[in-house]
Amino acid sequence: MAAIDIQSIQQFVSVPVSVAIQSSDGEQAQFVKKTIEKIEWCPELTHIRIYFDHFNFFAIPASSETMQTDCQWSAFDAEGQLFYLIRKESVNHD
Repeated sequence: MAAIDIQSIQQFVSVPVSVAIQSSDGEQAQFVKKTIEKIEWCPELTHIRIYFDHFNFFAIPASSETMQTDCQWSAFDAEGQLFYLIRKESVNHD
């Protein structure tokens, strides 16, 4: 796992994704389909903000450890015992 690098998650901006938050004990909310508008640091540099529009975002602590593949990015917040998951949606080209 690595520390958060905003540049590494830019590939998930402006493409269809599914997002979910999961507790470390396996309790998971359903994945929700969204399009990420932008990703930036909060003013205090303690969290990154992942925006779905001009107002709505979720924040991930900067101390979170991350893992990434071509189609999925995840962060684990040890203090909150939460996993943040973002995965690209497959697009059919019929």
